[in-house]
Amino acid sequence: MVARIGGEEFAVAALTSSARDGVLLAEKIRQGIESQTFTWGQNRIQLTISMGLESRAPGSARITDLFNQLLMVADDSMIRAKKAGRNRIFTQEMV
Repeated sequence: MVARIGGEEFAVAALTSSARDGVLLAEKIRQGIESQTFTWGQNRIQLTISMGLESRAPGSARITDLFNQLLMVADDSMIRAKKAGRNRIFTQEMV
């Protein structure tokens, strides 16, 4: 599921079997966006994306609490990805 959080920020909720699978999925998304060229009028636009990831085991908390925790940690990770040079993925495990 993809949802716009605000401004240029989006959240992707995906079921993966491990944190590593989440990173692999995020990398596919990042490469897919980076490989596209968009045209706006006569301008060609190349987009990149910075992502922060967080994962939790199913059943670890109530769904609303879990979503809020995941979003907060992922947002912090996204900010770290941007500070590290953009167009990259960052997880708390990388700290």
